[in-house]
Amino acid sequence: MKPIGVFQQKFESFYLYGAVEPRTGESFFVEADACNSESFGEYLKALSEAFPDSLNVLLVDNGRHHTAKALEIPENVRLVFLPPYSPELNPIERVWQAMKEKVAWLTFDTLDPLRERVKELVAEFSLPQLQSLTGYSYILQALQCLNGSFL
Repeated sequence: MKPIGVFQQKFESFYLYGAVEPRTGESFFVEADACNSESFGEYLKALSEAFPDSLNVLLVDNGRHHTAKALEIPENVRLVFLPPYSPELNPIERVWQAMKEKVAWLTFDTLDPLRERVKELVAEFSLPQLQSLTGYSYILQALQCLNGSFL
């Protein structure tokens, strides 16, 4: 039997860009009004400025906003593209799923209360939760190899 619940059919939206360091759970999220190469470029710039002393490697899918020729990628950011149609390989998808589960049956009159709830959810994540959600063994092993120590 399928669950029955209140729903609404509004088609307003906003987007949340995010990255999590799977070893530490440190994260960086930015809200945007669009999901396009311009917004993604602004996110990359903000990420670069927030972590200027590190090389910031992001796993991304092959969406147009990730592959646009006009996309400006900061010097300290690298994009690693996942195989097409493989969202299960991207750890951030588990973060999005955890957030969606907490708002799935909520209704909002406008986007503002939803935006606030999403900000609260981001703030509620603990470092261990984010480590658990994003610490895929193949990623952690690759990071260890990059640090010069092999399992």
